[in-house]
Amino acid sequence: MANKSVIKNISHELKEYLGRHSFTAQDEYFEMELNSQATIDDINMLEIENGTTNAYRLGLIYPSTGDEGIVKSGFNMPYFLNQNEGGSGKMWYRVPARTKLRVTCTAHTSVETVSITVLARGR
Repeated sequence: MANKSVIKNISHELKEYLGRHSFTAQDEYFEMELNSQATIDDINMLEIENGTTNAYRLGLIYPSTGDEGIVKSGFNMPYFLNQNEGGSGKMWYRVPARTKLRVTCTAHTSVETVSITVLARGR
């Protein structure tokens, strides 16, 4: 299992923050730490290699407590925060500095490479 963590420098402008990880085992995760307060306007996840056989959990790990707030659990790719969640309004998250966006493989059947795009801006 090869967990991966990256730190992203958040700009005050609306920008895309990209990540990519190949999941090889159940409970493996990829996390993207946001180094300043941010508003997350959208999250997109796509499988870019192999199939869509694995299941994932998307969560926000809050720095003060280490608690994980679940955004979505048990889903397959592709996933779009503002398309998959439906509803009449737009989904977004306002998070403190050092918050980690974590994608965890919860059911693994094959190696899958996933691309994660976070649309965010600093506050």
